[in-house]
Amino acid sequence: MSTHQLTAARTPPETLSLGDVLTADKAAALLGVSRWTLYSAANRHEVPHRRLGRRMLFSRRALLLWLEGASLRGAGKE
Repeated sequence: MSTHQLTAARTPPETLSLGDVLTADKAAALLGVSRWTLYSAANRHEVPHRRLGRRMLFSRRALLLWLEGASLRGAGKE
């Protein structure tokens, strides 16, 4: 069995693909805000993110779930 096959056999199907991890620029584009608005919200712990050294990384799935939850809680407040 090759190394790739061993890795694939141990990788659960729920794991993130590389397309699911977003940089601040891509996460901001997904949300339709500026990178600086996203950084400010993340620093206030309003947006789900992880820090890796000085970098902020965002999960596409976590952002969409967060956005859906925020939309449901804010329904009718517009």
